[in-house]
Amino acid sequence: MLSDIQRHIVENACVTVHYGDCREQGVLVGGQLILTAAHNVLYVLEQKYDAPLASTLVGMALDDHVVVEIETTHGLLHVKPVAIEPATDIAVLGALDDQVFFKKWEAYETWCEAVAPVPLCYDQFPFMTPIPVAVYTHRGTWLEGTAQQGGPTTYGFWITMPEGIEGGTSGSPIVTTQGTITGLNLSSKLSFALSWGPLQRGGPPWHISTREPVPMLSFGIAHRSQCQRWKR
Repeated sequence: MLSDIQRHIVENACVTVHYGDCREQGVLVGGQLILTAAHNVLYVLEQKYDAPLASTLVGMALDDHVVVEIETTHGLLHVKPVAIEPATDIAVLGALDDQVFFKKWEAYETWCEAVAPVPLCYDQFPFMTPIPVAVYTHRGTWLEGTAQQGGPTTYGFWITMPEGIEGGTSGSPIVTTQGTITGLNLSSKLSFALSWGPLQRGGPPWHISTREPVPMLSFGIAHRSQCQRWKR
């Protein structure tokens, strides 16, 4: 389905968000930002910092320095949460403050410049028509399945992965045949997922800044890993 070049781009752009036993996935997109599952980041913050999680989140809004470690093709790097959307389980990570963490900032910038980001999908899928998609897992393997949009009033998809999705793949990209990201796997059982829609569909009050046309995000919940329906 995907060419070797397309797979190579996605594989190089994928990262591991980890702290202790937590080892989940994320992916580099435009704007030197990383998309991952919010529960990955929230777990790290809860385990790493002594303050209650709510206090840590409030501190982030007040410019406290919060650091998240990621494993990349350039080894261990450090980033900060840029946005966390817990209700829809999406988080965005980005560069640390270069005035405070210059060496860590420089290392992350060097990696971003060396690695091609995975573009986001802006396509409107035809209604009731399965399209092929693939998921890159935490084990470095690919799963293939289909996505299907239900109708003009639904903004999500039915996702079918015949092999199922193993735990540990949270935050891994769901990729179209064009090599673009149309969603993230956010849980192995009651899987949350997202899909990008055009600007007129609306979305949460923040969006991902890229060098490409900027999409808003529309979110949904996939109720089963074998045959998952995404609802906005």
